[in-house]
Amino acid sequence: MGPLDEILVALRSEFSDLAEIGEATRIAVRILLAGLLGALLGANRERHGKAAGLRTHMLVAMGSAAFVIAPLFAGMEIADQSRVIQG
Repeated sequence: MGPLDEILVALRSEFSDLAEIGEATRIAVRILLAGLLGALLGANRERHGKAAGLRTHMLVAMGSAAFVIAPLFAGMEIADQSRVIQG
C-alpha cells in the first residue's frame, strides 16, 4: 500500500459518517456561497477604505454559515436551530 492509498483510506474513515455525497456537496456550496457573498460586501468596504474588508467579511460569513449548519448534524429540530441562531 503506497502513501496515496493510505491517505485515501484515512480520508474515507474520517468522512464515513456523512450519509451521502449530496449532503456534503450542499454543505460545501452553502459555505462557499456565504464566502462569496461576504467577499462582495468586503470588497465594497475595502474600496471605500473601511477597516473591516474582504478577508474579514469572508471569514465572518463562512463562520456564520458553519454555525447555522452545525445544529443540523446534531439532530436538532428547526425550533431548536432557531434558538442556536438567536444565541
